[in-house]
Amino acid sequence: MKTATLLWLAALQLLIIGWVHNPFSSAERAQAPWLGDAEIDTFTVEDQDGTQRHLVRSDGVWMLEPEGLPGDGAKIDALLDRLAALSPTPPLATSEAAAKRFAVAEADGFERRITLVAGKKSWTALLGRSQGPRHSALRWANEPEIYRVALTLADWPLALEDWIDRTLLALPEAQQGTLTVGSRVLTEADDASAVATLRQRLAALRVSRLATEAEEAEAEALAPLTVDTPAGETLTLRLARLGAEESPTGYVLTSSARPESFYLAPYQGRPLRDALAALESTPSP
Repeated sequence: MKTATLLWLAALQLLIIGWVHNPFSSAERAQAPWLGDAEIDTFTVEDQDGTQRHLVRSDGVWMLEPEGLPGDGAKIDALLDRLAALSPTPPLATSEAAAKRFAVAEADGFERRITLVAGKKSWTALLGRSQGPRHSALRWANEPEIYRVALTLADWPLALEDWIDRTLLALPEAQQGTLTVGSRVLTEADDASAVATLRQRLAALRVSRLATEAEEAEAEALAPLTVDTPAGETLTLRLARLGAEESPTGYVLTSSARPESFYLAPYQGRPLRDALAALESTPSP
């Protein structure tokens, strides 16, 4: 009886010790997030070659600098929320050799360096090689621990088009007043369905990226579209086709509201082109 009791107590003691020191226990997983409740207002993403993207939040709006283009706020906020939720877990390794192996070494190679700023505080994370689906190695600068985190290189791209707000030229219907296609001012006497379709296309406008100089030079201009807004502003949009009329390879769109030219994929530009063509093909009332 005494032997059985002693064995039971010994087993219980081992279970308690194992639970306390188990690196996968909930006590370990419940550590506070690395970033706490910091409100990130600036961050920079770069690779080993120095290619980088710099984003700044001003008055609640994310902007790409120095390009001066609005960023995709919903996408950026969702990404930062994921980052803010990360907390320490048992490290994969801590040695300098491991940092090179996982591609999170400051001097000997990393996949992404992410510098985050919140007021006067800053953090620098080095993101490395894949560690399974949707996970990568991560090491904080000046710290030896290497962690497996739910982030990937695809989450932190370097191409400008992966960060811009693709709706930056869209014009909600509530902000649309009188429309003019070419020299034709649209009125209530025009085809109501065609006008409604054009307004919907303007509200749903999406761009892919900045147009290249070669695309700007090659594009064949279509009729300009002028929008008088209820606020008293006048915007002029100019759509130009790339490639043959029967099978365009894309479109170039400019707006008087911005200095850049934007490339629209065929599926993005065709609905606007068709809406304009539908009105151009009908006689003026």
